[in-house]
Amino acid sequence: MERASRPDWGVLVVDFRNAFNSVSRKHALEAMRKVFPEAWPFLSGIYGGGSLPYWTTAGTVFEAHTGVQQGDPCGPVLHACALQLVLLRLATVVPDLRICAYHDDVTLLGTPETL
Repeated sequence: MERASRPDWGVLVVDFRNAFNSVSRKHALEAMRKVFPEAWPFLSGIYGGGSLPYWTTAGTVFEAHTGVQQGDPCGPVLHACALQLVLLRLATVVPDLRICAYHDDVTLLGTPETL
């Protein structure tokens, strides 16, 4: 869309801090189940049991109870599915808003009142 066609519109850029580590696993799995039901049994086995163990180079173990595991190829898909639910709700509540998103980078376009 050319700026000249909507001269009164503005842009709001959102970058979620620590998005992959803070996404709700429950919501991500629910969203994934709706979009990719075939993958749900596998992913719920990995992420549905509560915590995931992490080992440090010093040999200590800590557990993560939220977010997706770094390096997991399914992590970005889980995050995207969870974010999609939020963005679809936003699009329903504010229908004149234009939304562009790539993982945790979201760009919103609209009038100042809409933004």
